[in-house]
Amino acid sequence: MERECDSPLALSLLQIVPSRLKDHSYSILELAQELAKEFECPLCEILTPMSEALEALAALHQVEFDTRQKRVVLV
Repeated sequence: MERECDSPLALSLLQIVPSRLKDHSYSILELAQELAKEFECPLCEILTPMSEALEALAALHQVEFDTRQKRVVLV
């Protein structure tokens, strides 16, 4: 079942996150901090849209969470 992103920020993150992950993997916190810095918003405001985007990307088999390394990676 595909997940939909509700917020405009989450929709933007659908495109940004995979390009970020091309260079290297991130922990959830590192990714949130980088995105919050890029969008110039508080960390607390990026967490929900980022999780929506990550859920949608995981449903599309574009990203996954490596449980051994505790990192988000491209598939």
